[in-house]
Amino acid sequence: MAELNYAIDHEDANENQFDPVPAGNYLAIIEESDYVENKKGTGMMLKLVYQIIDGPQKGKKLFENLNLEHPNNQAVQIARRTLNAIGVAVGIAHVQDSAQLHNIPLTLDVRMKDSDEYGMQNVIKKHLPATGEVPKQAQAGATTQSPPAAASKGAKKHPWEKP
Repeated sequence: MAELNYAIDHEDANENQFDPVPAGNYLAIIEESDYVENKKGTGMMLKLVYQIIDGPQKGKKLFENLNLEHPNNQAVQIARRTLNAIGVAVGIAHVQDSAQLHNIPLTLDVRMKDSDEYGMQNVIKKHLPATGEVPKQAQAGATTQSPPAAASKGAKKHPWEKP
C-alpha cells in the first residue's frame, strides 16, 4: 500500500487527452522536444510534442517523430523536409537547438490514419505558419540562434507559454 493523501479533482478527470483529434487545421505550439535513439538503436530521432492552443481541441497533444539519422535514406529525407517546413512555419532558418522551436504558434494540417497496432491516430501532413504567410525571417534566410523574443527576460508571455 502507498499512503497518498490526495484530494480528487472532479474538474480534471479527463483521461482521454491523448485520443485523436478530428482531421483539420489546428493552431499549435511545440511544447517539448527530445533527440533520442530509435527503438532498434540504428539511428536518432527528434521527438516533438505539440499542444493545440486554440479552438475546441485546445490543450490536446499531438506527437511527431523525425528520423534525422537512420539507415533508410528516404526516412531521413522525409524528416529533413518536415524539419524544414517547421522552420519556415515558425520563422527560424537555422536551428541550433530544438528548444528554439518551442512556444511559437504554427498551423498543423492534421489527418486521421488507421493503424493495426494503435487503431485510429493522428498524422501531421503539413506544417504552416500561424498566419498563413511565410514569416519574413524565414524568407530572408536569416539565422536565429537564440530562443524567440517572447521567451526573452521581461517579455510578456503568451497564454500557451509555460511560466
